[in-house]
Amino acid sequence: KIDRVDKYSNIVFQLDATQNGVALMDAFIQLHHPDAKDFQFTAGLFNRPFGYSIVYSSGYRDFPERARVFQTIMPRERDLGAMVSFDPQNKALSFLTADLAVINGSGYSSRDYDSKKDIVGNLGFKFDSLANKKLHIGFGGSFYKGSVRNDTESYYTNTTGGFVQNTNPNYVGYNAKRDYFGGNLQLQYDSNLGSTSFKAEYVGGTQPGVANSDKISGTLASQSFSTQPATDLYLREFSGYYLWLSHQIAKSRFTALLAYDSYDPNT
Repeated sequence: KIDRVDKYSNIVFQLDATQNGVALMDAFIQLHHPDAKDFQFTAGLFNRPFGYSIVYSSGYRDFPERARVFQTIMPRERDLGAMVSFDPQNKALSFLTADLAVINGSGYSSRDYDSKKDIVGNLGFKFDSLANKKLHIGFGGSFYKGSVRNDTESYYTNTTGGFVQNTNPNYVGYNAKRDYFGGNLQLQYDSNLGSTSFKAEYVGGTQPGVANSDKISGTLASQSFSTQPATDLYLREFSGYYLWLSHQIAKSRFTALLAYDSYDPNT
């Protein structure tokens, strides 16, 4: 990883080397001005600013893997685009952060297969050192407004009786909505027995997917696409969440962990 910082910019370049080969992980530049420290502009390949766990560094995350819902709707977390961030240096507003990004929507290692861009927004609040500096609270909300191009004359919508086919020659090139909304909460309490933290996040919305087949089944049928889908789209209403509970035992190096997550691709 290369991280170069100067007065006006921050350049990050990171490779991911695994048994499957070497891939580009991060490649972005952040621009800032000493006279406008509240704002920062980012361009390149970076984490999509949605929710809490997506942008939280894997080096500090409680668990090695993110929840199933995020692995499905935002695999590998990153995308190519540009983002404006607001992090007020004024003490009166130091509890607030905000991000707004415009991205391709096709993922971190894929070419954009349509002319549309997706918009992602995140608003976070954090209050530290409450209750004699023992209680720390954070919460926030996010949205994702995007689309997936349909390449056939049909697409399916979900009703109480199941999926219904919509067919029209004009549906070739139709942009099916890909809309998410989410909320998150973080609580931490420090005591003589150690530090206990609880983290939760919920996300729901509409996710274009495809039909199950011999090659595609389970959650893969609703996974976000990195290439143009060749078959009919299925507009799936989904929801998912995770609950994380951890406790650092006294001042030792040991931590007890408990996690539960759920993902329903067809709510």
